[in-house]
Amino acid sequence: MGVTIRHYSSDNGVFRAEEFGRSLKEKGQTIRHSGVGGHHQNGPAENSIKNVSRRARIMMFHAALRWPDVSDKTMWPFAIRHAVHLHNHMPSSVTGLSPIEIWTQSKATCNPLISVHPWGCPVHVLSPKLQDGQKIPRWAPRSRLAPS
Repeated sequence: MGVTIRHYSSDNGVFRAEEFGRSLKEKGQTIRHSGVGGHHQNGPAENSIKNVSRRARIMMFHAALRWPDVSDKTMWPFAIRHAVHLHNHMPSSVTGLSPIEIWTQSKATCNPLISVHPWGCPVHVLSPKLQDGQKIPRWAPRSRLAPS
């Protein structure tokens, strides 16, 4: 993306490894480690994690209420992934820029939110034989119902 990282803030996990520290020095980067349980030390990141988690939880609840037959809590990672996509592409009401536009320092030429549909709603998936151009019996199901 053409962005140079100058500083990291992290917990004490794998980022304490000597190899990682040497790599940082070679690149002229610095790091600050948070104390154990010090969530208050990285407010913007913690706030983003909270917002993404809330959005994913709301999407899971919505899917469970609207489509209980196909709702499945094992879809949680996909809800998180969709919530992250929304978070990164949703423009701010103050600046009109999305986080991805701020990160790349360029204005998007198209709106990626136009193609977004309600997460968790069932969709019909075409039969694999029909996808491959083969024929199926006349009365056989042409698709199956699946969660999105």
